[in-house]
Amino acid sequence: MKTLTTTLALIAIFFTGFSQDEVLHPDHQAWDNLLKQNVNVQGNVNYEGFKRDKSSLENYLMHLKQTPPVKEWTNEETMAYWLNVYNANVIKIVVDNLPLKSINAVKKPFDQKIIEIGEKLYSLNDVEGMLRKMKDPRIHFGITKGAMSSPKLSQIAFTGDNVDKRLDALAINFLNDRAKNQIATEAIKISEIFKTYSKDFPSKGGFIDFLNKYAREDISAKAKISYMEFNWNLNK
Repeated sequence: MKTLTTTLALIAIFFTGFSQDEVLHPDHQAWDNLLKQNVNVQGNVNYEGFKRDKSSLENYLMHLKQTPPVKEWTNEETMAYWLNVYNANVIKIVVDNLPLKSINAVKKPFDQKIIEIGEKLYSLNDVEGMLRKMKDPRIHFGITKGAMSSPKLSQIAFTGDNVDKRLDALAINFLNDRAKNQIATEAIKISEIFKTYSKDFPSKGGFIDFLNKYAREDISAKAKISYMEFNWNLNK
């Protein structure tokens, strides 16, 4: 009897551990595969390719729905999850409405509560809001609004293990892309993202220090700042 009780206890522990592991660690490999197949090194997106493999995209979104964040996740896992949620759903919205010149041709694309996570519905703006609450301004280099002026869509899915390095790499790429930011020592013409989300970035002299972490050319603390017009045409 004692042996049977011990065996049953071990079985219960095994299945409980397996269930918790499935909840705590969503698999982003399917999204990684889709990105590598349909996004080039410049970040240009093959939306028609995503449309042809729409079932894989929808299966991944279903997987995200079924693995909502839990308190046991690390900050990195949570950030990676919501970044992937945002980017995958931007793709889904565009694909569902092709042909399009801009995501803004869709009625209120960022306000529609069409993202299912667990038992809740979210909009892209809701997801962005949760990311902003994490107080890491680099998230703005990780989310792509389907627009030419957005940071490039990474070919690599975010994970808890890579999110920190990926955001640094995307920040460097974005800030030094002259189509999106023009950096010189005495004057900078930068993306409207920095203006729209100014509260998320360091203020005053701290802002220039932040930019200098990623810019290839040193920016003077007294540099004149202006902003580039945001191009909403699809990033294809």
